[in-house]
Amino acid sequence: MRSTLRAVPANGDCPFFPPVRRLVVVAGLLLAAGCARPALPDPGAPLADREVWEVFSIDGVRVGYGKTAISHPKRDGRALMRIEGLNHLVVKRFGQPAEQDIRFTSLETNEGELIEFDSELAMGQHAAGAPPGAWTATG
Repeated sequence: MRSTLRAVPANGDCPFFPPVRRLVVVAGLLLAAGCARPALPDPGAPLADREVWEVFSIDGVRVGYGKTAISHPKRDGRALMRIEGLNHLVVKRFGQPAEQDIRFTSLETNEGELIEFDSELAMGQHAAGAPPGAWTATG
């Protein structure tokens, strides 16, 4: 039995897969990978708590931040969703810093039925600590 060995040319061309064929194979593999769908979560599985932070900027200058937290408490054996948020913004107005804090809390069922809602808007120099210029709504 005789075996032969072929050397791959120095320019990298593979005689088994010409450049066009390689391109088609790679494109096919990438397409197949891109079309794969992620597995859907189990509808009976408990929902995960999460927190999202954001940075606010105007013309590339940071002017504030936002935070949203979602938790899943239970009340009277009922699964609920609590959404809490804070947006803090500081901009200069006529050369003076103007602060604004918006806080909100929402408690609802996992189907979206509103149970409780609370929001607070604080404006002015004391926004982070509230009172002067604070406005609160509860529902």
